[in-house]
Amino acid sequence: MVLRAPTPGDHAYGATLLVLGSYALFHAVLAALMAAFLTARVVRGFTSPSRQAEFPVVTLWVDYLAGASTLILVVAHLPGLLA
Repeated sequence: MVLRAPTPGDHAYGATLLVLGSYALFHAVLAALMAAFLTARVVRGFTSPSRQAEFPVVTLWVDYLAGASTLILVVAHLPGLLA
């Protein structure tokens, strides 16, 4: 299905897959950077019960990434499933 997709210059489906894939990849890289930053803060002892504001932010970001990636995969495979 997705492996045989047209190139982005040939068809709108290929261009849509490129944009959605880039969107998911960009947000995955941001989530990895956020997790690395949070891990570095924990390892160096810069967190405490009163300084934990980053934990819910990173959790929400990763949850959003999971939901968005799921929707992107459904949208990418939908034409093949309907055919």
